[in-house]
Amino acid sequence: MHAEIEFKLPSEVVESIVFSLNTNKKINRGNVLISGGSDVLRMSIDTPDITAMRAALNTHIRLLDMLINSWEVVENARSKT
Repeated sequence: MHAEIEFKLPSEVVESIVFSLNTNKKINRGNVLISGGSDVLRMSIDTPDITAMRAALNTHIRLLDMLINSWEVVENARSKT
Protein backbone atom coordinates (compact mmCIF):
# COMPACT_ATOMS: atom_id res chain seq x y z
CA MET A 1 0.00 0.00 0.00
CA HIS A 2 1.15 3.53 -0.67
CA ALA A 3 -0.04 6.86 0.71
CA GLU A 4 1.17 10.41 0.11
CA ILE A 5 0.03 13.32 2.23
CA GLU A 6 0.90 17.01 1.93
CA PHE A 7 0.55 19.53 4.73
CA LYS A 8 0.62 23.28 4.08
CA LEU A 9 2.63 24.84 6.93
CA PRO A 10 4.89 27.84 7.48
CA SER A 11 8.33 27.22 5.98
CA GLU A 12 10.01 27.46 9.41
CA VAL A 13 7.80 24.63 10.67
CA VAL A 14 8.54 22.50 7.61
CA GLU A 15 12.30 22.95 8.08
CA SER A 16 12.08 22.09 11.79
CA ILE A 17 10.01 18.97 11.20
CA VAL A 18 12.20 17.66 8.40
CA PHE A 19 15.25 18.26 10.62
CA SER A 20 13.60 16.70 13.70
CA LEU A 21 12.31 13.56 12.04
CA ASN A 22 14.69 11.40 10.10
CA THR A 23 13.62 12.11 6.55
CA ASN A 24 13.66 8.45 5.49
CA LYS A 25 12.75 5.89 8.15
CA LYS A 26 12.37 2.18 7.91
CA ILE A 27 9.62 1.18 10.28
CA ASN A 28 8.76 -2.34 11.41
CA ARG A 29 6.56 -2.97 8.42
CA GLY A 30 7.37 -0.42 5.75
CA ASN A 31 9.03 2.91 4.97
CA VAL A 32 8.17 6.51 5.76
CA LEU A 33 9.73 9.37 3.80
CA ILE A 34 9.27 12.92 5.10
CA SER A 35 10.41 15.79 2.92
CA GLY A 36 9.59 19.43 2.52
CA GLY A 37 9.82 22.39 0.29
CA SER A 38 9.02 26.04 1.06
CA ASP A 39 5.63 25.76 2.80
CA VAL A 40 4.67 22.14 2.06
CA LEU A 41 5.55 19.09 4.13
CA ARG A 42 5.24 15.78 2.28
CA MET A 43 4.87 12.39 3.90
CA SER A 44 5.10 9.25 1.78
CA ILE A 45 4.33 5.89 3.38
CA ASP A 46 4.79 2.42 1.89
CA THR A 47 3.53 -0.62 3.80
CA PRO A 48 2.62 -4.20 2.91
CA ASP A 49 -0.95 -4.04 4.26
CA ILE A 50 -3.71 -1.80 5.60
CA THR A 51 -2.96 -2.55 9.27
CA ALA A 52 0.64 -1.39 8.94
CA MET A 53 -0.53 1.68 6.98
CA ARG A 54 -2.96 2.64 9.74
CA ALA A 55 -0.27 2.25 12.40
CA ALA A 56 2.25 4.30 10.42
CA LEU A 57 -0.26 7.06 9.70
CA ASN A 58 -1.39 7.26 13.34
CA THR A 59 2.17 7.39 14.64
CA HIS A 60 3.49 9.97 12.21
CA ILE A 61 0.44 12.23 12.27
CA ARG A 62 0.66 12.29 16.09
CA LEU A 63 4.37 13.14 15.84
CA LEU A 64 3.61 15.95 13.41
CA ASP A 65 0.86 17.29 15.68
CA MET A 66 3.23 17.27 18.66
CA LEU A 67 5.99 19.04 16.72
CA ILE A 68 3.63 21.69 15.34
CA ASN A 69 2.18 22.36 18.80
CA SER A 70 5.69 22.62 20.27
CA TRP A 71 6.73 25.05 17.56
CA GLU A 72 3.65 27.21 18.26
CA VAL A 73 4.46 27.32 21.99
CA VAL A 74 8.03 28.40 21.28
CA GLU A 75 6.90 31.06 18.79
CA ASN A 76 4.31 32.44 21.24
CA ALA A 77 6.96 32.65 23.96
CA ARG A 78 9.34 34.47 21.59
CA SER A 79 6.71 36.99 20.57
CA LYS A 80 6.02 37.89 24.23
CA THR A 81 9.63 38.85 24.91
